[in-house]
Amino acid sequence: MAVADGRLDVAAGLCAARDASQEGIDGHLPPMHPDAYGARSARWRGRHRSRCPSTS
Repeated sequence: MAVADGRLDVAAGLCAARDASQEGIDGHLPPMHPDAYGARSARWRGRHRSRCPSTS
């Protein structure tokens, strides 16, 4: 169970980090997108929805 819990914690952390990076911006980045934190990410906003539940 420790390994499974660890993976869940990592996934939750990634979701939280993605939500934090989107603070003040309407829309979510696609999960695990290679340009998620790059300059080209803007074109993905609104077109793809994150599978992570929003914390807001």
